[in-house]
Amino acid sequence: MSDSREETPAEQDGLGLPGAKSVSRREFLKIAGIAGATVGVGAGLGGLISACGGGTTTTTATAGVTTTAGGSTTTAAASTTTVSAAPEAGREIKLGLVTAKTGPLALFGQADDWWVGFAMAAQGDGFVCGDGKLHKFAVSVVDTQSDSNRAAQVAGDLVSNGKVDMLLSGGGPDTCNPTADQAEALGCPSISNMVPWQPFYYGRGGTPDKGFKWTYAQAVGLEDFVANFIAMWEQVTTNKKVGFIFANDADGVAWTDLKTGLPPAVEAAGYEYFLPDLFPVPTEDFTK
Repeated sequence: MSDSREETPAEQDGLGLPGAKSVSRREFLKIAGIAGATVGVGAGLGGLISACGGGTTTTTATAGVTTTAGGSTTTAAASTTTVSAAPEAGREIKLGLVTAKTGPLALFGQADDWWVGFAMAAQGDGFVCGDGKLHKFAVSVVDTQSDSNRAAQVAGDLVSNGKVDMLLSGGGPDTCNPTADQAEALGCPSISNMVPWQPFYYGRGGTPDKGFKWTYAQAVGLEDFVANFIAMWEQVTTNKKVGFIFANDADGVAWTDLKTGLPPAVEAAGYEYFLPDLFPVPTEDFTK
């Protein structure tokens, strides 16, 4: 994992909060051996554990020896011995996955059971990590029920009571932002996925001169989504008028930002947009 967030206007190295956890961020990254590798939750746990190395192998070779006596020559063939050193067993590395398994956001977490099961089966006896010890990984999966308040609650519980070494989250700001906020407050490394960086960064109070210590994201930008939308619209003949319907949450606020969201990009592409008031969650009637 690159020791930096998804690129934002402010880049800041997090040194951790003394006493916040029994295992510091630097210690965990050293144990996991992922200081120089790229990690993505979308790639599953495999993205994390692939950064850990295999067993230790020591090779010794004896060069050929030629002895001449009474005109006779004897050559001893070179011998090579390979010894695999059994690594010392290390402690279990605990990961906590905060995801929506039920509710309107459940589609984002639909593949979680698959990739967690795949990763658990793939690790076998464990992985030799940066500290030279053999570690096994465990993943605790908790359901937010598509509720941001519950996401914060279960994330905090994973850190404070579950003693996880890292939090993982995915599926948009309603899940990722409260999880990351708890990680930041409790001093626990966190990686989020499938969240636009603008609501993840600005929506949590990030500014060009103020970043975060513990929270990271494998994220795309709203500008990438906007480019895809416009590319789709250009494939059909329309009146070039677009209506926006967004919720009054971190995601909706970011998408409708008049400087960095959809509106300026849509106008630049030659479209006219209509933006009503952001609707409160959980609105079910959109007839008005």
